[in-house]
Amino acid sequence: MSASAVVFTVRQSVTNANAWSYKAVPTDLTVFGRPTKNSIRVAIFGVDRGMIRRPGDHYFGRVVGNVKRPGYYHLARGAVVRDAVEVAQGLSEFVQWTESGIQRQRSDGTVEFIRLTRDVMVNEQIFLNDGYSLVFILPQPDW
Repeated sequence: MSASAVVFTVRQSVTNANAWSYKAVPTDLTVFGRPTKNSIRVAIFGVDRGMIRRPGDHYFGRVVGNVKRPGYYHLARGAVVRDAVEVAQGLSEFVQWTESGIQRQRSDGTVEFIRLTRDVMVNEQIFLNDGYSLVFILPQPDW
């Protein structure tokens, strides 16, 4: 299965009432790399699931250490999720892939959150575009 077919499938599975988005990317993320004619800028960061709010709320959650080096990255066009995770030096072993996803702004100004699937190998091959944010979620503590 090609990566483009995977992106279509993943997007279709979350464009429903249960798909929810974050309102903002943290403003204090470090920028890595320099923009070029052939680069895209992608944010990659982690959020504590216990702090996330539903649509309409403005507080998106607390940035936590589930991404080893969160930030904005200038990546080559054609980059996939795996490339972004590698430049961010990896993820915590506790990241919950099925709650994590890609946030992107639609042409009408609304924000869409595309949830990842349980299949990490499939997720890693999703193509990224300029302005996307990768948000990795830690599970809510049981205590």
